[in-house]
Amino acid sequence: MGLDIVEFVIAVEGSFGIDIPDKDAVSLETPRLLIEYLGRHLATHDVTAMRDPNAPWTRQEIETRVVNLIESELGVDMTKHTLDSRFIRDMGLD
Repeated sequence: MGLDIVEFVIAVEGSFGIDIPDKDAVSLETPRLLIEYLGRHLATHDVTAMRDPNAPWTRQEIETRVVNLIESELGVDMTKHTLDSRFIRDMGLD
């Protein structure tokens, strides 16, 4: 994983209040895979990152936050990409 991706994973972890092990992070090659991963893991963790801890995360909340993080942390214009765009090959990250 390159520095861009490592820093992005750290931002995602901070935003959602979870830890993403390196062995998992390397397989999250697209926003869709990341969103699905977060959906599975947020459902099983006691996460209170900037929201009501009693409300379950919706897929739309996760997707919106991930897209916002991609744009703000990576400087990628998501209107030019899809959730299936690869972080490295399509978005040019390292």
